[in-house]
Amino acid sequence: MQSNPIDQAMLMNDYFSRIVFQNQEVGLEVLRILNVVNDVESLIRYQPQKVMRNPKGKRSIRVDVFVLTNEVVADVEIENNKYRAHPNRTRFNAASMDVYVSEVNMNLKELPKNYVIFICKDDVYKKGYPIYTIRRVVQETGEVYGDDCHE
Repeated sequence: MQSNPIDQAMLMNDYFSRIVFQNQEVGLEVLRILNVVNDVESLIRYQPQKVMRNPKGKRSIRVDVFVLTNEVVADVEIENNKYRAHPNRTRFNAASMDVYVSEVNMNLKELPKNYVIFICKDDVYKKGYPIYTIRRVVQETGEVYGDDCHE
């Protein structure tokens, strides 16, 4: 069965999304639309296909798009497989990025806001929303936990 050329030219196609996100302007526009990066002037690093090696030689990550500004560290993942958009993958990527941007003796209050964004082909939660914002909440009070981790 031959694949449809239109399907191959969609952002959800891994090869096509790699080409699109090589263009920093396009990638930052996606993050601006998602309300993650508003101050492009504070951009420190923009890197598609960024590999972050675990300093202990254990499991590392490769993010589709890595962005670091003065206030934000972000990982954008283009995901066709809803099973790969697992909450533990989000947790692991967020923790890996915190380790990557931290410095020796750094005051942890200085960690940038951490965003892990999955752009998924399918509605993973099947609730009909175009976007789902996941935040940690104190169960007893209903207040947002305030660790600046956004998923």
